[in-house]
Amino acid sequence: MKLLKLVVSLLAFALASQLAHAIILSGNIEHIQPKYATDPDVTPAMEADIAAATFVKLTVPFTESDPDYTVGQNNFDDFNFYGFDEDQNVMTTHDHTPDVGIGLLPMGTTVASHYVFWDPITLSLDPNRAFHICGSVLFDANILAIFTQTDPLFDTDYLANTGVTYLNPELRGLETPPNIAEIDPLNPKQLKVNWNSSSPGDYVRVLTECSRGAKVPDSGTTVLLTSLGLLALAGARRLRP
Repeated sequence: MKLLKLVVSLLAFALASQLAHAIILSGNIEHIQPKYATDPDVTPAMEADIAAATFVKLTVPFTESDPDYTVGQNNFDDFNFYGFDEDQNVMTTHDHTPDVGIGLLPMGTTVASHYVFWDPITLSLDPNRAFHICGSVLFDANILAIFTQTDPLFDTDYLANTGVTYLNPELRGLETPPNIAEIDPLNPKQLKVNWNSSSPGDYVRVLTECSRGAKVPDSGTTVLLTSLGLLALAGARRLRP
């Protein structure tokens, strides 16, 4: 009986380890509105979509984009505010200077990576006819760095490791100022955004501290635990009188 309890405990640990990926905890939209409230191309249907918009945490592989599993080039074209977790508890391979953050992020820092974006319907290629959003995203660990510009985003793509196709690399990041992505001064785990977005949207990468919710053993460890558990269970059955 003791052996059987040990087997059950090992299998439960392996399974729980694989499910522990609740890294983006939640998000919130404070408000969305056209940059110019009297824009004649904002239809009643758009106003209804704006009122219904919410934060959506995507799970990779995702199918909400068109085509599936892509982001960066009007692949969503709706008013929802999105985020998804990239690689978790991975070590940086060289120094990074974030656009926003606590300062230089040295090589060898263990981080969890996340992608946050807003890809609203495009009224016009004129940035003066954008939509405006204020919102926030809460993580389970303190934010270390935010990358908002094309080159730093490209330089940190090795931290993504999701298989997502990041399109339109020359226009990745935040559009023209005064778009802001910042760490909430009252909560170091919270990202605050204030964006005017048109085509192709606004995109940032957020690196947080080592996540308490994603201490995942490698797949080989999990397979080994499971195999040992099954062997032990088989042995217990043979020994049972």
